Amino acid sequence: RGRVRPRPFLQPIESASRAQRRVALTFDDGPNDPHTLRIADILEAHGVRGTFFVVGKAVAARPGIARELVRRGHLLGAHSYGHGKLDVFTSGYPELARVRQVLQDHVGVAPAFYRPPYGVSTQLMLDVVAGEGMLTVNWNVSANDWETRDAATIARRTLKRTKPGSIIVLHDGCDGDVTGDRSATVAALPAILNGLAQRGLRAERLDTLLGHAGYLAPVAAQASD
Repeated sequence: RGRVRPRPFLQPIESASRAQRRVALTFDDGPNDPHTLRIADILEAHGVRGTFFVVGKAVAARPGIARELVRRGHLLGAHSYGHGKLDVFTSGYPELARVRQVLQDHVGVAPAFYRPPYGVSTQLMLDVVAGEGMLTVNWNVSANDWETRDAATIARRTLKRTKPGSIIVLHDGCDGDVTGDRSATVAALPAILNGLAQRGLRAERLDTLLGHAGYLAPVAAQASD
């Protein structure tokens, strides 16, 4: 009597089972004008759909890009509202509610996946995300594409580190800056996709890779500006 059961220790998902020869290509920090839709064009030319973890303030600035991604069959995940470094320590973690509201208002979606800025989480943040029925998803492959403008380096790093079940993170934006330069990532993407195919690795949306619904409810009719 009176014994308190400890809360389960939550951790972000970083990969899927290595038994499957599939991976997920995910893109953070957008939407970005024009690089996000250029990335979508390349993915689609290879018969692939990606997962875009979008920043709320960028969605508010470029809602049409986010809606276009959904229309074309890509998956949206939430990536905070403002992409601040210290927001993860704020009581109640209001960043989650803010980005969810922006996505509902401007795009008509309620993502099931959340990715914290810089991949940094606390148990408080993880509890808040889980309390909304969402999964926190980070990655196990990064090319550090924010630190180089060399497309060959981005492609080589990505392919070297990728294994079956990997969740790969690249960047279509710059901390929610809707006009940041991500041309090197765009240029690297064809080589990445070709290299994955040569290894027999199929790039999938994150919901397909994890076997978990990508949205908490059916996608609503998309809002207009």
